[in-house]
Amino acid sequence: MRLSDAHTGFSDNEEFNYTGAHGAVDSTAKKRQPGIHTVRAAIFDTLQRKETFGTSGPLIRVRFFGGWDYPKDLVKDKEFVKKAYAGGVPMGGDLPARKGKNLAKAPSFAV
Repeated sequence: MRLSDAHTGFSDNEEFNYTGAHGAVDSTAKKRQPGIHTVRAAIFDTLQRKETFGTSGPLIRVRFFGGWDYPKDLVKDKEFVKKAYAGGVPMGGDLPARKGKNLAKAPSFAV
């Protein structure tokens, strides 16, 4: 007997391809492991880099970077994140000391 009234919104018509009432959660451990380890590793790496924030409201995606020479319109650039990493550090990172001229200049931030 199969439980098909799980309110998941998908049709499980093929007996040999049945994913269970809860999709990947009901799948085999072998199928679940690679994705779980990848996600856990990514979360751990992010925590180690201190690229984290907390909110009790809606789930929002924040990208916050600090650098010495970011252009004012960086956040409008299609390659914002790539250029922000190349020119500075993400939230929680250690911004290296400015080298060269204008040592007293304050860093710029991109959110």
